[in-house]
Amino acid sequence: MVSNYSNYIISCNLIAYNRQLPANGSCFIFIICILIVKKIRYYIKPKYLFMKIKHLLFAVVAFAVAGTFASCKKEDKKSKTELLTAGSWKIKTLTVKNGATTVDLLALQQECYKDNLYTFKTDNTLIIDEGAKKCDEEDDQSYTTTWSFTDNETKIVMEGESGSIVSLTSAELKISSTETEGGLTYTYEATFGR
Repeated sequence: MVSNYSNYIISCNLIAYNRQLPANGSCFIFIICILIVKKIRYYIKPKYLFMKIKHLLFAVVAFAVAGTFASCKKEDKKSKTELLTAGSWKIKTLTVKNGATTVDLLALQQECYKDNLYTFKTDNTLIIDEGAKKCDEEDDQSYTTTWSFTDNETKIVMEGESGSIVSLTSAELKISSTETEGGLTYTYEATFGR
């Protein structure tokens, strides 16, 4: 093998002497390339190739697992005020229960009430927008009233009426209130969605 390198160096010098290639640069680069190729051939042998692939696969799997754990951060828990004031709400269900009897009050409402939008602001103002269908054309498109939390944010007061918060998420607000009238107990439940 050494004689092959010697022959190449002699060939390089002859080429350089005939001024076909720069004398030192090209021959030196070619020799370095041959040494690199020889080293690569050593690592391409089956037993070394398998070891390299095994190490490469381990590194890829390790990065994938690390990336998975890094992307699985828990969401920051939002306060009730943040959830409530994040956007407008629209009534989805409105029911009243008296024992085993449940009445769908929303079905009994006029269409003009069903598209109203409720926007809770952080300054405790509540904007109620009439939506596309107004019950009375002379009514303002929207009006402002107030809202507030009470009893450690377990109840909400809107337009002077209080209700217990059954659930509050970024997509749903469920409120319940109970009244007793004439010895009968009525449970009202309203669900709002985005």
